[in-house]
Amino acid sequence: MDVHPTQQKLVGRAIDFFQEVQNLTPGKDLEARLNAEYGPGTPIYEDFCTYIRQGLEKDEGWVATDEIDGPKYRRSVVCRPSAETRFFSITTVYMESDEEYAGQYHQHPYGEINCVVQIDKTAELKGMKFLQR
Repeated sequence: MDVHPTQQKLVGRAIDFFQEVQNLTPGKDLEARLNAEYGPGTPIYEDFCTYIRQGLEKDEGWVATDEIDGPKYRRSVVCRPSAETRFFSITTVYMESDEEYAGQYHQHPYGEINCVVQIDKTAELKGMKFLQR
């Protein structure tokens, strides 16, 4: 599989991030920490945004290419889990926000970290809901 140079940059930057968060436990405390230490305005977040926006805007063929519910909801696997990525995977998702929209419900038994990249500055995300066990 050919990997676009921008995709390679994103994966490389993600590997840096994974190294820093590999042993943290998913939950509300982690969400608060990630938002504080890796949220908007931080180097890693801004790099992620730059690479994702570039891949999408220039239609580089690696960002959210597989239609799930037509063009308004698309996904693509950027990289699968491997030793190099500390067994994290990366998936990009595009959700059209002109009208309220909910993606497919799914679970990640080992946790999930989301990095939301706004394409339209007026877009809103209602947020994650943690399952009570």
